[in-house]
Amino acid sequence: MAGSKDTRDILKRPDEFITISGKVLQWAREHGRPLRYAGIAVAVAAVVFIAAHTYLNYADRKGQDSYNKAYNAIAETNPSEKAKESAPEAVTLFEEVIKDHSLSKASALALAQLANLKYREKNYDEAIALYRKFLVEMAGKTRYENLTKLALSACYDAKADLKNAIELLNSVRDYPLLKETALWNLARLYRLSNETEKEKEALKQFAEEFTDSPFLPLAKARML
Repeated sequence: MAGSKDTRDILKRPDEFITISGKVLQWAREHGRPLRYAGIAVAVAAVVFIAAHTYLNYADRKGQDSYNKAYNAIAETNPSEKAKESAPEAVTLFEEVIKDHSLSKASALALAQLANLKYREKNYDEAIALYRKFLVEMAGKTRYENLTKLALSACYDAKADLKNAIELLNSVRDYPLLKETALWNLARLYRLSNETEKEKEALKQFAEEFTDSPFLPLAKARML
């Protein structure tokens, strides 16, 4: 129960725009509100940071050390040229963690980090394959399964595969911590798919359940 409460706090704390921070808890605390409102793509990074907070302490030492080295390569990055320069090094390091420390829990986290980097490089098919592997690793861990499905939806959305993106969003739309994000983006994708009635249904549910959302006026306007 405590873990669930911690995650709820992480996802609801407000602050500034999404960036990649060097500290997991600091990142999660400062960027919870953009996770919910900036679009589902940010969930790609969120999967990694939230999962890392829970699991990394249990990884074997060698795997963890290798993971930390790879993580540090991107920990202080941002959308600048410096971030772009560090990405190839991070990709190589995370690939080494997966290959050389496959039995450690750090290896599973490296899958998600590498998927995030592939997403940022717009290599969506590779990102999807990695997130699928990570999803298998997280089997039975509902929080992480759902976050990963949200990340997968973002990948399919980015490559204009609306059918798969919608299917994945529908699979998490009833999960409390992700419901707001899922409903809002479902409405958007239904609109792009010309499924007007389903869009209105999603918007109606969104408006009824999230009365404090800054997107509420827009949701109501689109229901007209």
